[in-house]
Amino acid sequence: MDGLSEDRLLDGRVLLRQPENGYRAGIDPVLLAAAVPPPMAKWSWISAAASRAALCLAARVAGCRVFGLEMQPPLVGLARQNIEINGMTAESKA
Repeated sequence: MDGLSEDRLLDGRVLLRQPENGYRAGIDPVLLAAAVPPPMAKWSWISAAASRAALCLAARVAGCRVFGLEMQPPLVGLARQNIEINGMTAESKA
C-alpha cells in the first residue's frame, strides 16, 4: 500500500499507520473506544479498517480481546502492521 503516514492517538500511546489519502482517523476511534465500559473482556468490529478503534480500546482496557472483520486485503495487512508496531498480538483466523 502506497502513501502511508504514521500518526499517534491517545496522547501517543497508540502508533497508527494509515493511508495518506481517503478516510483518516482523528478523534472518532478514540471516542468509540472510550464508549466501551470496562471491564470489557471481548469486543468485535466489522470493517476494522486499519484497526484504529480496536488499538485504542486495547491500549485503554488491559486484558481485553478485540476481534475485527475487514474485507479489503490491503487494510487487513495494515491492521496487522499496526497491531505489531504497538506490541500487541494478532491471532489470524484467515
